[in-house]
Amino acid sequence: MQPILWSQRVRGFLKSFSPFRHTLGPELMGYDARRALPSPLPPVLVILLITLPAGCGSAWRGEGAGVIEAGQVSPGRATLTADWNDLDAAADVAAQRTELVVLRTTSPDPCTRRYDLLSVSGEPGTLIVTRPHPCDGPGESIPLTIEATIGRFGDPRRERILLNAFTARLADLHGVDFAPIR
Repeated sequence: MQPILWSQRVRGFLKSFSPFRHTLGPELMGYDARRALPSPLPPVLVILLITLPAGCGSAWRGEGAGVIEAGQVSPGRATLTADWNDLDAAADVAAQRTELVVLRTTSPDPCTRRYDLLSVSGEPGTLIVTRPHPCDGPGESIPLTIEATIGRFGDPRRERILLNAFTARLADLHGVDFAPIR
């Protein structure tokens, strides 16, 4: 009596569970009647079906595979004349209009204000406002440079929307103590 080979077991398994076992010819099930030898096709297919999803789902996590900072990729930029004391109010309104939330406000130096943002889809963002040196004085009607980034790799369309909302609110508040939100 001859032992059953692994390829014969796999072929038998495929034949027994195949929904098309009654319509497929023996050639498609791994047996070629003309050669009277088993074809290696089913074992190769089984190996491919087992290893292919594992290979596609894994990611390389080698050295140097880190998160790219949002500021490294094409940030949106705008300049305008506005009041320094209106930045927080303008950032809150702009964040609401662009489906963002202000997580943290920091001032690394007296001439810079940074807003760390988070989108509803969990993407990070930043809004950085700088004014020219010297940074002393009331900060009314001064030129401001604004940089916006959204997402890990940047999103120019959403950055432009954020900048437009932020600059529009700064323009509404320029020279007045309060203004209605439009």
